[in-house]
Amino acid sequence: SLGAGCGLNHGCRFSTVGAKQRCEEKEFLYENENQLVENALAKRTDLQAVQSLWSSSSFDVQTANAGYLPKLDLVASAVSGGARLYSQSVNGVGVVPATQDNMTEQLSKQIHYSIGLNLTWNIFDRLVTYANKNQVSSQSYKLKLDLEDKHTQIVEEVHKVYGDYKLSLSMLQSSAKGLFAAEKAYQVMTGRYKVGSASFVDLMTAQDTLVQAESARALALINFQLQRWNMKYVLGDLLVGGSV
Repeated sequence: SLGAGCGLNHGCRFSTVGAKQRCEEKEFLYENENQLVENALAKRTDLQAVQSLWSSSSFDVQTANAGYLPKLDLVASAVSGGARLYSQSVNGVGVVPATQDNMTEQLSKQIHYSIGLNLTWNIFDRLVTYANKNQVSSQSYKLKLDLEDKHTQIVEEVHKVYGDYKLSLSMLQSSAKGLFAAEKAYQVMTGRYKVGSASFVDLMTAQDTLVQAESARALALINFQLQRWNMKYVLGDLLVGGSV
């Protein structure tokens, strides 16, 4: 049927108790609106993306503020050197050693180690640090506003779609009751027509009413399925390609 093609299990069971009819669509009901809002805020990837951008901008602000602080660096070095004398004189007398260590031995033995702490504080930087800090802070504040706007947008979307969903559910249940009544009326009119107590026009009128009720039911099923998809989308449950 058309409803089955939309992915709906619209086999409704009716029980007449004090003229009350009931269509069991419980598997599709979203009861707690506040819980739906919380679920949407927890699952929506667009909100998570803005949240991540704002969080990363907070670290950028901290990095920019670090430019106002002094910087202490621990430095260490090791220097090795060697030399080979080809000529050397003292008071005009040549004193070149008869033997000299080769360069490899000299480099392995003559090593100078040094370690120290360097403290730098860039105080006068022509307001470069101040400008960088303001630029990063402005960007972070903009992202914070974007996050608040996205939060508000999602809450409003959930409330709107929830209202549309409840309306479509009401129309679905009403269409089921109308179809049930039209079917019963058509059955009664068919029986009366067979015994001659109703005219052909009466039968056709009942049949037209039944066709209209079936059409209204089909439209209600389609609208309800669309609202279900809308609800899943705003809740962050509808994935790319329409899979759930």
